[in-house]
Amino acid sequence: MNFVHLSPHFPPNYSRFCIGLREEGVNVLGLADAPHESLRQDLRGALTEYYRVDDMNSYDALVRALGHFTHRHGKLDGIDSHSEHWLETEARLRTDFNMDGLRHDRMGIVKRKSSMKEIYRTAGVRVGRKRGKRYTRDPGEILAAFGGLIVHHEEIDSIFRAAIGDYGYLVRSKDLDEVRAAARYIQETA
Repeated sequence: MNFVHLSPHFPPNYSRFCIGLREEGVNVLGLADAPHESLRQDLRGALTEYYRVDDMNSYDALVRALGHFTHRHGKLDGIDSHSEHWLETEARLRTDFNMDGLRHDRMGIVKRKSSMKEIYRTAGVRVGRKRGKRYTRDPGEILAAFGGLIVHHEEIDSIFRAAIGDYGYLVRSKDLDEVRAAARYIQETA
């Protein structure tokens, strides 16, 4: 099996994917604009071959690279980058090189969240409701929204951890019911 990985070095922890593929006997073919010597040693060892292009945004350069891989290794079976930035490029390359996976003509499904939701609904998967709320990282906004029930940031942290787990200082307004539950908890225990 021949698998092309676009920008296999980014982010650094994603190199484990290439290493795992190699351990399973896959020919992992790396394609990026970074110099080969800048790749981590374990990643370089996992790649059957690495092809450097000057510009990852040059579709012609990517086509030439995949043509090179095809000439050297035979039919390409898959391509991925694990980066949303390259989704359309991956789909075009899959289409042009007849690889399995998401093709260019189906990109609208993954680019529009509304289309994705409809597919999930059809499959019987519950989807979130659209509320049109924005995200906040400002504890002051929480204080204002709940009438000053929470006085100190440490209280916000401890109450929200108790109510909704490790939220990493990110309170999402789409979790408004949980935020209200936390505020009720504060009010009842104060």
